[in-house]
Amino acid sequence: MPEEIVKETAAGNEQPPRGLASPEFFFLLQRIDRLDEKLSSEIKSLDGKLNARIDHLDEKLGVEIGRINVRIDRLDEKLSREIGALDEKLSREIRALDEKLSGEIKALDGKLSGEIKALDGKLSREIGALDEKLSGEIKALDEKLSGEIKALNEKDEKLSGEIRALDEKLSGEIKALDEKLSGQMKTQEARLNERIDRLDDKLSNLKLWMVGMLVTVIVGFGGVIVALLQR
Repeated sequence: MPEEIVKETAAGNEQPPRGLASPEFFFLLQRIDRLDEKLSSEIKSLDGKLNARIDHLDEKLGVEIGRINVRIDRLDEKLSREIGALDEKLSREIRALDEKLSGEIKALDGKLSGEIKALDGKLSREIGALDEKLSGEIKALDEKLSGEIKALNEKDEKLSGEIRALDEKLSGEIKALDEKLSGQMKTQEARLNERIDRLDDKLSNLKLWMVGMLVTVIVGFGGVIVALLQR
């Protein structure tokens, strides 16, 4: 960055700032160039070492992977033989168990069929008796509900008249309350607009004050920088 400033001032036939054209400044640029060359050399050396190390590790990893693949192949052959023997053994045991279960299931099916038939007859008789009992209770409940519904209908007609009267009363009160609230809201809105206008004026004055302070700080800071460059 300082070297670019010197070139720009030379191209424009201007005298460079005394701080930038001093011998100490050019000495600093030379040291930066030497450090940059040294850093580039060290990075290249380190990159070569890393590549050699990576190649060595890659070769070692390839050897280890080969060994692991051989062990995996041997283990796969062993597991295949053991799985084959186990599959044959399980097949024999499954066939024997299937024959045993078939006989037991057949005997159990015959026993359950007889019990289900007896239970079905018992349930049919009990359901018939329960149906007769429920029919009588349902008939009595229906008559009771019919009477209660009739009484509720009469009460409903009475309540409908009371509700209509209450609705008319509430409508009038709501209308009056709405007119009252509208007037109050207009008054509050006028007061709020007045406060907002005062706040806008204060905010504008505050912005102008902040801009003035910022300009003062920038001018002062620029003077300090110029003084430092002229030392």
